[in-house]
Amino acid sequence: MIIQALRAIKYAWNHPLCVDRRCDMLWRFSKWHVSGRLAPGDVAVDWVNGARFLARPWQYGFSANVYCGLLEFADMSFLLHFLRPEDLFIDIGANRGSYTVLAGAAIGASVVAVEPVPETFASLKHNVELNGMAGLVECLNIGLGDQDGVLRFTADASDCVNHVVAEGEQAGKTVEVSVRRLDDVVRGRLPVLMKMDVEGYEWFVLQGALETLECESVRAIIVEFNNTGRARYGFGDEKIDGLLVQKGFEPVRYEPFARKLERYDPFAEARRGNVVYVRSFDEAAQRVASAASYELFGRMV
Repeated sequence: MIIQALRAIKYAWNHPLCVDRRCDMLWRFSKWHVSGRLAPGDVAVDWVNGARFLARPWQYGFSANVYCGLLEFADMSFLLHFLRPEDLFIDIGANRGSYTVLAGAAIGASVVAVEPVPETFASLKHNVELNGMAGLVECLNIGLGDQDGVLRFTADASDCVNHVVAEGEQAGKTVEVSVRRLDDVVRGRLPVLMKMDVEGYEWFVLQGALETLECESVRAIIVEFNNTGRARYGFGDEKIDGLLVQKGFEPVRYEPFARKLERYDPFAEARRGNVVYVRSFDEAAQRVASAASYELFGRMV
């Protein structure tokens, strides 16, 4: 636990919302890990623009939002600045719903949130209910892939990296989950932004989303690159990049304080994490530049 705490502090130490207010961050960190562990259940935390979430200190993703503001600063800020209330957001691998809460509660956009692991899905539903988003958010307790069927997932509810069990993989607690194609899930709807975090299974999800990728309404995609797909399933991040570029998207990086997009090669440097792809650079740049600002820790983002 001490090692995990030190890693969390190291991450927060250089976080853009903490770097010039480190004493405040350390106070939030200490208060959260003491009061959160003494609480009898999940703690409701006030977040961005009236949004709230339920968390416990050992749930890293939401917990880090308590003392960092936005765990994935560039990507979450891109969502806040890119989405509009009239848009549809698809959250693939929603986990407990941090991106869903930002899209639905902070912005007021419609959301389809997909989370396969039942225990994690229950937490997602609780966060939707906490924010009164039942009319905006459709939660689906399924997996996504290249064909309908059933897949086995790891199911450690304290973990944010549950994934499809690979052939020959030795896994602990697992659960079988129904799987659908994204094209069938979104058919007849017009998503504007999609986020995909499925721990290396992105290639198969995209193979079941080829029609969706052709849809002109889809203006941007946030996809996780960490190369776990190569080791687990035999498909590296370069394959995903190639498919998205073929479908008319290009990778960009985002600087939230400056509201600046920059074209770049995600493979030109050693990195792990999300990559943002946009269909039209100029349109995306105009969207983020003209968006409302949000206050976090006394700073406007």
